[in-house]
Amino acid sequence: MFENKSLFAILAQDGTEQITRIELTKDTQSDICELFSDSYNALVQNKSQIAFTGTYKPDKEEILSISNFEMQENIINAIKNPIGVTAFQPNLKKLPDIKTLFVGEKSISNQKGKKFTIAFQRFRRDQYISRKGINLYHDKDTFDRDKRYGITINDIVDCVYDDNFLIFDSYYFARQIFDLSEYYRVATNTDVETFINNPKIKIEDSSTFKLHADSWVRRKIALIDDSGIFNKFTVKQINDKAKSIGMTLSVKKGKLNLPSDKKELKNVLKFLDDEIYKGIFSDELLQTNSKRKAEI
Repeated sequence: MFENKSLFAILAQDGTEQITRIELTKDTQSDICELFSDSYNALVQNKSQIAFTGTYKPDKEEILSISNFEMQENIINAIKNPIGVTAFQPNLKKLPDIKTLFVGEKSISNQKGKKFTIAFQRFRRDQYISRKGINLYHDKDTFDRDKRYGITINDIVDCVYDDNFLIFDSYYFARQIFDLSEYYRVATNTDVETFINNPKIKIEDSSTFKLHADSWVRRKIALIDDSGIFNKFTVKQINDKAKSIGMTLSVKKGKLNLPSDKKELKNVLKFLDDEIYKGIFSDELLQTNSKRKAEI
């Protein structure tokens, strides 16, 4: 895989992205292609693909995937015609803002026509070889100083694109390469206001609630809203379900009272999002931060 393929870098420049080709010697190109191929296989081989929903963290034998992922046209074009991509020329006075490295190839499928396979590595700041101080390299029993600009290629890939699937094991790292916001909904300011004004909810201090509405809280609000729990159940029914597992909710004048304390608030939101439950055998109150529908 990736034999004799080009290495590309995506640079962030003035709010835009530019794809450049990194010129390599033949031997170096072969080594990097082999590294990306091995890293690709390490990420995906012998793992079950789980459709990404934002609510499930994969086990070691699993990996997340987004089907029908629309790959950026400029990335596809770079793989189709690498010679047409501008060669990377570093500014020795200022480090370029490298965002991503990638290697890819085009193959032919009898059933689907052209197929693209691409491996992406997010670029970390420590991959720049610092020109500060003195860099020593060992050669023929002697260390010699090298002042040239350099970068390190790591032996991992953070996500791969294969036949219209984007595959990854960490949403946190994958989103540093691609904008995945449309696949992972969080509540907007309007959504938060609507949630606060829900007639079945009582919030004593809306200002504090908004202050605590970080990305985790906003994700929970979006999931609770999408579940339609307040349309499907009355406050009494919700409270009865909480009592059935030994959890205490605060209900005042027929409304679910959301606490101002951040820890208590998160516990209530977890319950409303089906993340707190009673153990079948232990009979203890348990919680999870990862869930998907069971296949029985």
